[in-house]
Amino acid sequence: MSAWLLGPKSLIAMIPVAIALSLISDTMPHTGYEFLAHIIMPTFSACSAVMAFEFMRFCKIDAYPKDIGVISWRTVLFGGVFASIINSLGSSWLKSGLFAPSELMEIIIRFIVGDTLGLLFGMLFIMLTFRQLRQMAQAQGGN
Repeated sequence: MSAWLLGPKSLIAMIPVAIALSLISDTMPHTGYEFLAHIIMPTFSACSAVMAFEFMRFCKIDAYPKDIGVISWRTVLFGGVFASIINSLGSSWLKSGLFAPSELMEIIIRFIVGDTLGLLFGMLFIMLTFRQLRQMAQAQGGN
């Protein structure tokens, strides 16, 4: 969501947080390649949504919010699914040494399905929350 709202500026906050969470959540000591992997993988994941929205803007599909006009939620969802594909392909490639090559397609599909379902449920939750807030505001304004 922050990648959509703020664009590349969101990376200033997302990259350090992603790296910190990656380093904190793992209990094994990090040396050499493991430490580098714990820096590169979350950095790539944090950048994937920005890469998707920037590529869409390069292709003349601007999904970023504007001061005037209506937001095209289909375009935003497409950007999220595109970001999920970028994230799953890149993360699978970066983690390719951790699993057998025969499992690669299954892992990529799991990444895409998980990211996309998370996006859809998140969007549904946000949509229903804002609908409820609008109804509450209208009910209070009518009294």
